[in-house]
Amino acid sequence: MLVSSFIKSLHNLLSASFVKVLIYSFVISACILSVFLFSSFYFIQQAISLSSGWLAQLLNWVAAAGAGLSAWFLFPVFIPLIAGFFSEKIANDIEKKDYGIISIGQISVFQDLNQNIRFTAKALILNILCLPLYITGFLFPLVYYPLNAWLLGRQFFEMTTARHIGYDAAFVIRKNNKISIWILGGILLFMSNLPIIQLIVPFFGVAIMVHYYQLIRPAKV
Repeated sequence: MLVSSFIKSLHNLLSASFVKVLIYSFVISACILSVFLFSSFYFIQQAISLSSGWLAQLLNWVAAAGAGLSAWFLFPVFIPLIAGFFSEKIANDIEKKDYGIISIGQISVFQDLNQNIRFTAKALILNILCLPLYITGFLFPLVYYPLNAWLLGRQFFEMTTARHIGYDAAFVIRKNNKISIWILGGILLFMSNLPIIQLIVPFFGVAIMVHYYQLIRPAKV
């Protein structure tokens, strides 16, 4: 099921019919990542800036590097929020084209936005609380990847599934398929840490979860 979902999502990614929304995903992601990176550079440099001298310059360079790494690895937290701008269109188009389904969403735009904002805030808080573990270096991959794979998998699955059955039912299905969804979240997290590739993850995340849900959904849904 996981391999099938991945291959079908890759096919959607390369399909001419999805070029427009893929460009939207790419541009919005690039803009948000750029703002995130530059604002991180600015605020951290301002916080540690000294009047003059080589020490000030050294600290500024260290701060810039630290801010860049922090922004880079925290960017995945914002991906579901980015995807929320066009997740409904992506999901509808995929379901219509690949499954012959015309969906009537059960979730309003405001509910979806509220859910994505709450997720982003929760994910940021969890990652900030884990910063001491990240800084140790050797604990970073042991904490960062499992945690954020779970967060991404959970949010993308519930975002796409709730359109059909609401968030409460989506939560139940996610709990029953948590390992597979965690693995899919890990794939999305890995992609989101790769330059350029990360800019298509909002599109790909919606696509892969749409296909996965269609494979596991109860027959009556």
